[in-house]
Amino acid sequence: MNRRDFPGHSAWTETRINGDHVLAFVAIQPHNSEAEPHLHQVYDRSYFMRRSEAIEAAEDALKKLKQIDERGRPWFSSAEC
Repeated sequence: MNRRDFPGHSAWTETRINGDHVLAFVAIQPHNSEAEPHLHQVYDRSYFMRRSEAIEAAEDALKKLKQIDERGRPWFSSAEC
């Protein structure tokens, strides 16, 4: 799990198995909150057969994360994310 800190938020990679495929996410959580993190599915409509592929996609998206706005919404440098 890779992690990056932004003003007011932390973001990290997550994957989840969904039936016969794996989904890639960037998790976002405010620094001052104990609430569950918000999961943002990256590369929408992309399904990965191997967990390693989903991890790679999530890490790529985390690298492209430019900022997290005051509402916790991610802004990526690529529209694909």
